[in-house]
Amino acid sequence: MLYPKLIKAANVPAYTVVDNSLGSGFVGGYMITPYSSGTRAAQTMIDIWNGLSASPLSVINSDPIFNEEAIDYWKYDTKDLPEGAEIINDWRGYFQRNKQWIIAIGVIILVFVSTILIMMYFRIIILKKNKELDKLLTQKAEHDDNLNLALEAGGLSAWVYDIEKDCFMNLQGEDSLLNGVKLEQTRHQLHPDDIEQQKQVFADMISGKKDKDASVFRYKNTQGVYLYYEIRMVAKKTNGIVTHITGTQKDITDKIDNTEKIENTIKMLRFSIGTADMALWAYDCRRRMFTLYNEPIVDYKDGVEMDVLEYINRYHIEESPEKTEEIRNLVLEQRNEKFSVNVKFKTVYNQEWQFCVIKGEPVEYDKEGNVTKYLGVRINNTTLIKYQRRLESEKIKAEQADRLKSAFLANMSHEIRTPLNAIVGFSDLLQSTDDPEERSEYMSIINHNSDQLLHLINDILDLSKIESGAIELSPQEFDLTVVLKDLVATADQNNKKKDMLKIFSESPYLKCNVNLDRKRLVQVWTNFTTNAIKYTPSGSIIIGYEYVNKGIKIFVSDTGIGIPADKHSRIFHRFEKLDDFAQGSGLGLSICKAIVDASNGKIGFKSVKNQGSTFWAWFPGQADITFDNPD
Repeated sequence: MLYPKLIKAANVPAYTVVDNSLGSGFVGGYMITPYSSGTRAAQTMIDIWNGLSASPLSVINSDPIFNEEAIDYWKYDTKDLPEGAEIINDWRGYFQRNKQWIIAIGVIILVFVSTILIMMYFRIIILKKNKELDKLLTQKAEHDDNLNLALEAGGLSAWVYDIEKDCFMNLQGEDSLLNGVKLEQTRHQLHPDDIEQQKQVFADMISGKKDKDASVFRYKNTQGVYLYYEIRMVAKKTNGIVTHITGTQKDITDKIDNTEKIENTIKMLRFSIGTADMALWAYDCRRRMFTLYNEPIVDYKDGVEMDVLEYINRYHIEESPEKTEEIRNLVLEQRNEKFSVNVKFKTVYNQEWQFCVIKGEPVEYDKEGNVTKYLGVRINNTTLIKYQRRLESEKIKAEQADRLKSAFLANMSHEIRTPLNAIVGFSDLLQSTDDPEERSEYMSIINHNSDQLLHLINDILDLSKIESGAIELSPQEFDLTVVLKDLVATADQNNKKKDMLKIFSESPYLKCNVNLDRKRLVQVWTNFTTNAIKYTPSGSIIIGYEYVNKGIKIFVSDTGIGIPADKHSRIFHRFEKLDDFAQGSGLGLSICKAIVDASNGKIGFKSVKNQGSTFWAWFPGQADITFDNPD
């Protein structure tokens, strides 16, 4: 220890002071502390060591000393201690003694750490946001690429029109034909017929009347060819004012061309179907509904649906009611069979029976092989059936005409031989007699038979013209009244039954000038008159005409034997003779009908057996008429 060494070495007395009084009961006062006394003792020892004289030790310290433990025990407030008081026996720890500094340093550290953490947090957020931004940018790039691919695949390009700058700018897709040009400049490429429409569309968009628009315009390409573009636009507003117009354009020339081709094809199909008088139908087995196209029973409306029973009941199945049930069951049971059935029906468009055939066959199946759809047609065969029936009728007529022709040839041999024999025979007799009366009678017989032979030959020649369709008409102006007088005079001259048969004329006009084929009209009128004289043993014959329905109607009425009702339908047939024993070829009335038909006229008759007949013919044409009485 230091103290024993010091004491041994000192030449004066030395001592130490030990504080045994500062216990837990000590509160405080003016006293020296062990630290102070030790310090002073040490200084004294140092002085003695250095050969200095020892100074007396002060007992009392200048500052009061207080016991912290006692102060806390008696609950004194340290604020009440004298100034400069020293507190000993501080029971508080380091933290308690340096609490403020520790707290301050802790706060500083906490702020620093918090700042670091906040910076790290924001850095993490920024990194995350940057990562998300990079992802979004990547997605945007991919989106832009996909959008460009989609635009290119669809032949689209996007643009924006800046109204203030009056300029189009390309956004995406292929280069726009509007890129970098003003609105007015675009019209140099625009088809002249589309300029006004474009002006109106942009005016409506810029003024705000329209928020969006879709139009088709034709623009000229570099080859000078106009192409169709579908332009779709949307207006962008700022504070309620349109500032930009965003749009897309697509070349739809091929679509327009294909659409026109399809429409033309559909028109041709419709025309073909309509011309052929066909109707199409489809039957959905699941819904049990027919869908009809070009069907008159639904007013030719396409896409009309009808259930099975209603569709089938609209028709009269020609075979039998059982056939209706068979067709109904076939489609309801989804049989894999084709079918064809004859039907007939009437519509508001045609009240005559229409003869048709309905055909159908399965065209779609499900996975199990069951029929799901039938397609079919309804073909109107009315014209064909009528034509077939007409052919059958014509065949019968031809066969009958062939028989009549054979009879005609046999009859002609008789008809030609009879007058010819008379001419030859009486010509020989004429040379062998000198009796004037006999010669006159022979001459009369020869002339009569010559007329008969000439008439017969003329009929045969006319028949050949009819067969070749070479009837010629030569219209000329003449007075029908004069023709009537000449015809009546000739008929009266040829009337051998003047005592029993009287011939009269009936003319309502003083004059009647017409422009018709005089020769053919007289031929028809003469045939009517000749037949009337031939088949009227006694009574009267009236020959006349009148102007009616903007045409001339000539007629001959008689009180003769009439025509049986069963022969009315054959009266204008060729080679038809009512009396096989009567003179004539049976061609007169058929020739009359051919002449009237060639003149676009009409011919007919009324006849009752044993009561007489009236034959008439009407020729269209204007007439200049002078009446007997102008009033």
